[in-house]
Amino acid sequence: MRNLGLDLVRFCAVLLVLFRHFDFSQMAHPIFNFVKNGGWVGVDLFFVLSGFLISSLLFQEFKREGDIKLGRFLARRIFKIWPPFWLVIVATVFLASRMNLSFDKRHLLNEIFLIQNYFPGIYIHTWSLAVEEHFYVALFLVLSVLKKYRPNSFLQFLPKLCLFFMGLCFLWRMASVFLEAKYGYTRHMFATHLRIDSLFFGVLLSYLVYFSNLLEHIKKVPSYCLITLGIVLLLPAFVFSIEKDRWVLGVGANLFYLGSGMIILAAVRIKNSNKMYLRLCGALGAVSYSVYLWHIIVKDCEGLVIKKLTGHYPTATTLFWGYFLGSFFVGWIVNRFFELPVLWLRDKVLEGKRPGGSPPNYTVQEVTAS
Repeated sequence: MRNLGLDLVRFCAVLLVLFRHFDFSQMAHPIFNFVKNGGWVGVDLFFVLSGFLISSLLFQEFKREGDIKLGRFLARRIFKIWPPFWLVIVATVFLASRMNLSFDKRHLLNEIFLIQNYFPGIYIHTWSLAVEEHFYVALFLVLSVLKKYRPNSFLQFLPKLCLFFMGLCFLWRMASVFLEAKYGYTRHMFATHLRIDSLFFGVLLSYLVYFSNLLEHIKKVPSYCLITLGIVLLLPAFVFSIEKDRWVLGVGANLFYLGSGMIILAAVRIKNSNKMYLRLCGALGAVSYSVYLWHIIVKDCEGLVIKKLTGHYPTATTLFWGYFLGSFFVGWIVNRFFELPVLWLRDKVLEGKRPGGSPPNYTVQEVTAS
């Protein structure tokens, strides 16, 4: 069964990202600009959640089999991230050819090889995929070294290494942000070596859950307290500007992954619910990866599509609803008819599984982490 609470975290995270990337200049409502200002922390939520879930799968495997097959782990990550992303690239090339648009081929190659967080790419949002993929490689290498030199106790050193990487990343980010003469937030926001601490914090959190019984230790702490604390820690991103205030990224990034962790610890308690609106939001959160991948294309194309269908360019309000609803609709279609079949094929190839039903009906337990 899926964990509804974590799907709700995915939904909130992707919703924040959607707000961040929409132009509200023609919709002068303060709440919209407030959410847009801090919407970028949705990526931090994704980072911590990814680190938490990915390592959870590894820890479950270790407890079940007494070992971790790192080659299979890396192959599963590649199958999860790359095929849906390459579909976006194919669609980009196709749409550009149909609309007589051009782009630098070097930017396309940077996207394909997931180095667009260091070199110019085509899209403004795919940098986070590069950070995640680099993290998977880093985690693979770290665990490989630990297994080689500490085969009987390699997982016991993982928390210390997580803390080491988190500390190193923090110091590197502080130096990078505060010593730069002319501050440009994107250079510090996108770089893997300045952002990977959120993912390693997710790993540390998962380790404490699986090997230090963290959930049992905090069971008396009400969920609303954890969520409130998490929101308070995330709040500076919405009040202050990452474009102007250096400390929001330099120091604030630490607050944001701590806040994300508090929210995840509360969310993991929500196994299921009979409330329809929560189940609907959870279902939308389950397709968050595809929504995240396609929302920029939807934003860029929806105006032209609506104009072609209706004969006139849409209003700002129509664009707003078309963008949000269209992103989730396209994300659901891609998830249903491409992402899930690819994961079905992956499990069949890598693990010899033969799940029943046709690929589109195959339910994957962890859409983000599987």
